[in-house]
Amino acid sequence: MAEQFDAIVIGAGEAGVAHAARMAASGKRVALIEAGPPGETWLDEAGIATRALAESARAIWTARHAGRFGVTLAGPVGLDMRAVRNRKTRLVQGAGAALAERLGGLKHLTRLQGQARFVAPNGIMVGKRLLGAPEILLDIGTRPRMPNWPGLDSVSHLTPATISALDSLPGHLIVVGASAAGLEFAQIQARFGAKVSVIEAGPHPLAGEDEEVASLMRTALEADGVSFLFNTTVDAVDWAGHGVLASLRSGRRLASIEGTHLLLAPEPVPMAEGLDLAAAGIAVDEAGFVIVDADGHTGAAGVRALGPGTVGGAFACNRVMTDPAFIRLGMTTAQLRRAGRPLKVAMRKDGEKDQPAECIRLLADAGTGALLGASLLGPEAAVLAAALRPFILSGAAPDPAALLLPARLEARLSRLLSGFSPLK
Repeated sequence: MAEQFDAIVIGAGEAGVAHAARMAASGKRVALIEAGPPGETWLDEAGIATRALAESARAIWTARHAGRFGVTLAGPVGLDMRAVRNRKTRLVQGAGAALAERLGGLKHLTRLQGQARFVAPNGIMVGKRLLGAPEILLDIGTRPRMPNWPGLDSVSHLTPATISALDSLPGHLIVVGASAAGLEFAQIQARFGAKVSVIEAGPHPLAGEDEEVASLMRTALEADGVSFLFNTTVDAVDWAGHGVLASLRSGRRLASIEGTHLLLAPEPVPMAEGLDLAAAGIAVDEAGFVIVDADGHTGAAGVRALGPGTVGGAFACNRVMTDPAFIRLGMTTAQLRRAGRPLKVAMRKDGEKDQPAECIRLLADAGTGALLGASLLGPEAAVLAAALRPFILSGAAPDPAALLLPARLEARLSRLLSGFSPLK
């Protein structure tokens, strides 16, 4: 006999925790299932450690460039990597404790740890326990797609989950993958003072994102000293002196690069192993991402999916904690073209000397005007995302009169919304 709940949430990332907490607070009996240690996924997706390191990197960047802003310093700017790491650890621990207190106070929430597996659209096994609910929410997370290069098993390497534990500055950090995590840590370490080289198999950073915005991101990181090798893959890695040697291939050209540290940050893949999605009739694309409609429905009765491991929904979001920050809401140009949607686009670029680049790129249905996607780069990205998200979620055409923004941003966005043109 299955244990019955009003709702089951599988995955404790940002979306899963938020929905589970809201439903439990409303009086629903909710089971929240976490495959890993309690709170680990939420802390990772919320980027607590990354944000803490980025704040330290921003602080030292500002101090080193104080003269640009008319500020003089009495002495040289120094960096204490152990103090940086310890501050990060304190913030992560504090956020974890706050999350545990928040969820622990919800009497209608049951937290379970273990691998969830579908046995039916409304039936879930966790270990030997059978759970049932009319409403199931999947919070599908992602992880880096680890390569299988010759020599990798014998070479020390970092991942986005382990690099934040460094307490010394790399001499030369080689980052493989211009993914969100790859760019975040490339900029952080470059601002700390490390030499950083990013190797990317594609032609621009943030594969899958619109190229116009990705190129601005590249320019911003290059200004911080990050160097890029695009259209380049790694054939093998090996020890070299006190570091690592990577053998590279770009078309027919062979080369190599030597560094002290190696960070693996390829584009992520969904963490759907063991869920047995087919047992519930849940479809995935060729890369394993769960296919959903604009409202997150999977096609299986009563089952919705959110989070970075989904594709096709209005809830889709890609966030990169670089400086300037990047947020993409909804769908990309490539995704919408594959879906056969007629599109129109509006785009605005800004950026003054000594200020971060800014870009707003909006995609709308050419017929209805419904806002389908927004790519936002700049220090105001989060504010703009909060204003535009309701329109994308509702499938409505954005109404300038309904924008809740500071006057300066409202005027800028209102002008942009009146300037859509067909996307060729």
